[in-house]
Parts: sequence; structure tokens; C-alpha cells
Amino acid sequence: MAANDVMLGGGYASGMFYTAPAGTAIPNPGASLSAWTKVGDIDEDGISFTPRDSSTLKNWAGQPKRVIPGTDPGSVKGNIMDMTETVLKTVFGSSNVTVIPAGDGHGKQVKVALDSKPAPAAYLFVMKDGDRLTHVGATDGLISELGDISYKGSEAVLLSVTIQGDWYQITDDGDIES
Repeated sequence: MAANDVMLGGGYASGMFYTAPAGTAIPNPGASLSAWTKVGDIDEDGISFTPRDSSTLKNWAGQPKRVIPGTDPGSVKGNIMDMTETVLKTVFGSSNVTVIPAGDGHGKQVKVALDSKPAPAAYLFVMKDGDRLTHVGATDGLISELGDISYKGSEAVLLSVTIQGDWYQITDDGDIES
């Protein structure tokens, strides 16, 4: 097996996690991301993809006869390690984040309704391995789960999100033909 047959799933240093309005097409690797907003970085654990669930129907003899797809779509899970206004609006929904400009006696304040969720959107994760560039994205995803948020003096505050949708992976191997 050649070393380049093994893909590493490292984040792309100039941006790892993006969002766009629902229905935005997943761009080919290397294409402009001008339609996308950079959300922030994913922590060192990366992302994990869980495919759509299914159940197998078996006959009386216990032989599989048919696989029925489940009702929940596939999901991607990751920990966002940035805590910016863009991240908060992506995770909790723009209408659930209020920004109060700096004023007399206080700096800029950001108020977040922590139990709220955003509307569906397009989501994109960008990975790079040598010359290989990979996009994993969903055109109509939904943040379906938010993990516990821990506030500790010795650790980054992480927003652990699970995003459901119909996911696609597009990889460009970087071998350009002349």
C-alpha cells in the first residue's frame, strides 16, 4: 500500500468549519469559498461521521432479506473551540444572539439564549493532507444536538455540536495533469 493511499483527516489551517444559507452547493475543493462564512476551528479530536441508521429484516430462518433505512439522517460531530459572535450565531441561531455595543462603563456584550437552536443551514468542513484537499459538507444540515458546555479555568470552552443532514465528501488528490 502506498503512503498516499492512506488519507489523514487533519483540518485546513486557514479554515476548518464554514456555514452558508441552506441550499448552498458544496464547493469542489480549491474552489472559492466566498459564499461561505468561516465559523471557526474544530479541536484536535477532529470530526466524526455517523451514517444513517438502518434495520435489517430477516426471514424465519434468520437470513437477511431487506435493509430498511432509518428515519435519522447521517450526522457529523465535532467540538468548536472558538467562542466568537459568528460561532454563537451559528450554534444558537442569529435571532437568539443579541449584541450590545460597547458603551459607558462596559465593553461589547453578547447575550445568548443557550437552550435555542438555529434554522437549517449548509455546513462545510475542510481538510488538507499534503496536496489532497477534502470537503465534507451538507447543503441542508441542522444542528440537532449540543453537548454539555464546561467552563473550567484550565481548558478551552468547547461547543460540541452534532449536525444532521445528507453529507457528501469531495476530495481532490492534488495531482494536476499537464
